[in-house]
Amino acid sequence: MSDIESICLRSFRSIFLLNYNLLLSETILKHRAGILLIIFGLIAGSLLSASAQSTSNKGIDFWVAYAGHIDAKLSRMTLFLSSDVNTTYQVEANGQTISSGNISANIITPVFVDPNIIDVHIASSDVVESNKGIHITSGSPISVYSIISNSARTGGSLILPTKSLGREYYAFSYQNAGGSQGGNARSEFTILAVEDNTEIEITPSASSLNGARQANSTFKITQKLNKGDIYQYQSANDVSGSLIRTLGSCKPIAVFSGSTWSAFCEVGNPRTIPSGGDNLYQQLFPVSSWGKNFVTAPFYNTENGNIDAVRIIVSEDNTNITVNGSNTLALGTLLSNPYKKGSIITYFTNKPSILKSDKPIGVAQYQSAQNCNAANPVNIQSSVFPGDPEMTILNPIEQTLSDITVFSKLNSVAGVRTNISKYFLNIIIKTADTAGLTVDGVAVSNFKTIDNEYSYVIIDVTGSQDQHRIKANGGFVAIAYGYGAVESYAYLAGADVRNLFQNITANTQSSKVITSGCSNSAPKFILKLPYQSSSIVWDLDDGKSSYTDSNPVFTTSQIDGRTVYSYVYPQADPVYKTIGKYKITAIAQNPNPSGCDASELISLDFEIFDPPVASFKTLSQSCVNASVAFRDTSVANEKKIISWIWDFGDNEFSDKQHPTHIYKKSGTYKVKFIVEGESGCVSEVFSQDIIIYALPVADFTAGSPACENKTVTFSDQSVSSEGKIIKWFWDFGDQSPVEEKDSASPFTHTFKVSGTYIVKLRVLTENGCEGLTFEKSILINPSPVVNFGVPEVCIKDSFAQFTDSTTISDGTELTYLWDFGNASAAPGTNTSTLKNPTHRYTLAGNYQVTLTVTSKAGCVNTVVKTFTVNGAIPTAGFEVLNPAGLCSNKEVVFRNTSTVDFGDVGKVEWYFDYDNAPTNKIVDENPLPNKEYRFSYPVFSSQATKQVRIRMVAYSGGSCADEEIQTLTLLAAPSVSFTTLTNVCQEIAPFRIIQASELSGQTGIGTFSGPGLSSTGIFNPAQAGVGTHTLQYIFSANNGCSESISQTITVMPTPSVNAGRDTLILEGGETKLNAIASGSNLTYKWFPSTGLSRDDIPDPVASPAEDIVYTLTVTSDQACTAMDNIRIKVLKQPEVPNAFSPNNDGMNDLWNVKYLESYANATVKVFSRYGGIVYQSSKGYSKPWNGQFNGIDLPVGTYYYIIDPKTKGRQVISGAVTILR
Repeated sequence: MSDIESICLRSFRSIFLLNYNLLLSETILKHRAGILLIIFGLIAGSLLSASAQSTSNKGIDFWVAYAGHIDAKLSRMTLFLSSDVNTTYQVEANGQTISSGNISANIITPVFVDPNIIDVHIASSDVVESNKGIHITSGSPISVYSIISNSARTGGSLILPTKSLGREYYAFSYQNAGGSQGGNARSEFTILAVEDNTEIEITPSASSLNGARQANSTFKITQKLNKGDIYQYQSANDVSGSLIRTLGSCKPIAVFSGSTWSAFCEVGNPRTIPSGGDNLYQQLFPVSSWGKNFVTAPFYNTENGNIDAVRIIVSEDNTNITVNGSNTLALGTLLSNPYKKGSIITYFTNKPSILKSDKPIGVAQYQSAQNCNAANPVNIQSSVFPGDPEMTILNPIEQTLSDITVFSKLNSVAGVRTNISKYFLNIIIKTADTAGLTVDGVAVSNFKTIDNEYSYVIIDVTGSQDQHRIKANGGFVAIAYGYGAVESYAYLAGADVRNLFQNITANTQSSKVITSGCSNSAPKFILKLPYQSSSIVWDLDDGKSSYTDSNPVFTTSQIDGRTVYSYVYPQADPVYKTIGKYKITAIAQNPNPSGCDASELISLDFEIFDPPVASFKTLSQSCVNASVAFRDTSVANEKKIISWIWDFGDNEFSDKQHPTHIYKKSGTYKVKFIVEGESGCVSEVFSQDIIIYALPVADFTAGSPACENKTVTFSDQSVSSEGKIIKWFWDFGDQSPVEEKDSASPFTHTFKVSGTYIVKLRVLTENGCEGLTFEKSILINPSPVVNFGVPEVCIKDSFAQFTDSTTISDGTELTYLWDFGNASAAPGTNTSTLKNPTHRYTLAGNYQVTLTVTSKAGCVNTVVKTFTVNGAIPTAGFEVLNPAGLCSNKEVVFRNTSTVDFGDVGKVEWYFDYDNAPTNKIVDENPLPNKEYRFSYPVFSSQATKQVRIRMVAYSGGSCADEEIQTLTLLAAPSVSFTTLTNVCQEIAPFRIIQASELSGQTGIGTFSGPGLSSTGIFNPAQAGVGTHTLQYIFSANNGCSESISQTITVMPTPSVNAGRDTLILEGGETKLNAIASGSNLTYKWFPSTGLSRDDIPDPVASPAEDIVYTLTVTSDQACTAMDNIRIKVLKQPEVPNAFSPNNDGMNDLWNVKYLESYANATVKVFSRYGGIVYQSSKGYSKPWNGQFNGIDLPVGTYYYIIDPKTKGRQVISGAVTILR
């Protein structure tokens, strides 16, 4: 919220509180509208800035002209109708209904106008066309956009409602530089009368097409125009600056201008002949709505190579203009201030510009032809930035809106004749208002600064919705536009179009300007004129007679440097009790009518609505500090609601539609609510009570000592002043799930790891109120991790040594208590408090030894272990699991078979090569019965066998032991080798692997295995496939021992090649070979190279003189090759003999046409001199003609033939052939 809004809202709060009880009294409620409007007036300047403007481009009555298009009746007009409410519409022309029906809110309704069905296209010049205007009406205000398009020629315009039309216009167009298009490229303006008996005067800037009207010669249209009549003026030259105005009663008219087709570049562009054109089509703003301040910004294509033209037309003499602060240069174009009325200034730029004038001006911005863009090639069919000429009439800063809905995506509507595929929005806005700008509810970023006051942004909306709602805190200029191949369109998204100096406004009693009123309210009407009137006739359409003010009283003010006279309706303000539409009129006497009647009619369309009905939904009760949602459910009564004021009953307020509020204290509050509609009507106060309950207070205690992995007791201490506590939510801070309890009873929790934990408690009352979370730090002390070592002892050992290995994470000191579980121990010796005690056992057996350890913090843990005192006589023993065939390259497996008379063998020692390494031993402290041990001996191959001795010692205690010794015989293992294999290509033939062998000379058999490899060692690369493969060689010796070894081989891919299909060429002709090959970094070689342009590329040009077969060999960078052939048959020109002698003498008996047999689809027809067919061949000439017809010899004479080779490039051959006998 801005600072101004905050101040206004605080003012409203104080007045609202002081007067609220008065508002509820019966007397004051009778006048609620006026009082609440006074209150709302305090904040209307900021909070209600989104209210509707009756002079915007929205309306309920429109007139559209189907201006001349280069494609005439091949073109199509499409009208796009949109509204923010559901409403009805009707489109009429020439006494016929074109379309009617319903418009759904926020959904575009297209209306197609086919000039071949409804005769409304204006192709004439200097002719009055009766009743060809297109009339659009609607039940509620709508926006209208019009395009005329065909075959990549599109022009579009924002359509102004009838209420916004004026009496004086200047035409905008542009000189065509792209050819006359057969004389159909014309500059034009089109005038549409909206009232009967309209008199029109024109001062054209260019001579008419028929030469009847001369440039700069003022003329009147001899025939008065009635409602719906159209007059169009066309010229071969630019009609920009042509002045059009009405005379007599000076009735409003609609004027459109542009061209049927134009192509142009900016002055100085080296591409002097633009090759793409478009029709230009824009509805003009009346001069009365022109302003003094304009801002231009580059379009998307302009930021990518295009140069725009900006054209200014001056409305009054002695006008001074600045561009970007300069009064001498307009971005490089010389300015010659001051300018006289009707002057035209055109400058060219790809940058933004600020235009200022001391008198009203009109401005248009032009985009140039597609091939004018230096970023595009001259060939317009392959442009990076497509588009074509377009003209956009700009609205001044004085005529902007802050809330616009615009249709953008033309091609989203089936049936629209357009190729446009890229869509954009240009938005120019004050930099201070950029933060509040949204498009379709999404904030906009990436603004570019123009000067200290204004910024602009280009938004690509190609991939978004069809139409867009643009909103901001302040007014803005918005243009919707799009591009396609040699095509573009652009039109204003919306504008405020009003006579800045002559209008009627309606005001509330608090002087707020409104565009519609409330039933039973009394609006105040004010007439503004640019002159002092001697008499004003008022008609307020309230059922009373008009009132003539013969001596009107005025006040003066300055608007854009001009004196404006304001006249307040002098009688009692009317009270409109019935909802509906009213027309407020004032007939003022103009002392200087300037060609019009002295009596001027000024009107205001004014609508009366019922005020909205305020209501909302919310909870009936809630809690302190809870966010309470309030949902507006008010009824708008026609006009949408634009303002909401909430009084939450605790001296807090809101202006949001659906606010949330937090109450800080408990109690019962009365919430009061009023709303204001777009019409300015304010609702009655709606109120509802809400109960706010206090929050419970959570608290708890925790028991001690608190040790890890031990239960800790928690006791609830929470209290609640309002409502019983029904839920407890415990979070112990140890990543365990939050526990929900249904009672306050004490309970326990176990922490698995020591440390400090933040334990949190939340409580919930029966009223649904949850208190603040209570937190408490709980120290969980570490518990000792108890462990000790059990010794290996036998009955002969003097004592058992116990070794403590207990740990605690904080390293604090520990105390110990041992229980040796020895019932026969002497009194006082069965326990100990030492850390590492000893104890004497006298009997073999199993004992339960217990160790209890206590930490300094009092945390206790106990461990009990079973301890065995073994007997005195162990028996060592082991067996070899695979005693036969013990190859030196394989593991030997031993199994422990040692025993003891009581208890367990506690340890064994292994000496696996006792003779050669008597000190090398392996000790096992846990030798379970039947446990297996594996040992690998050094591999040998040089001798047949080798013997080793194995010694095993088994212990049942420190002094109880026995040993076992055995001898083993090991066999020699083969020694094999497999050297590196070179890479091979997939296409080579199978070959034998010779790199594997046995080295020690042992006898046996070697075998192979692997992908593509036979057992005998034959490797097939094609069978193995592309890739790296592992091949294995196994040698099995006659002594039963074997050894294997592996090696890898890489198979490289064979390239693929297709030389192409066999083909035919004409003698002397050529064909391009198009071989297709795949592989890695291929090289190419054709053989033979005869007749080839090159023999080392895949696609040489072949021009052989004779039939030939070419072979293409392709080779990869891995030296792998592939080949393919192509046959080329050379079709030689048939050589037709002019005579033959079919007399069966073996010479020239047949009409042999040399080379014709090569033409498989050729047709041959032979005619007699009377035209009869005597011979024909429908497909090929494999069997030459023998001079017969139906088996009978033809007589000597001349015959005529037609030979069609049926081959592209060969002409039909015709001539005469003579049969000789």
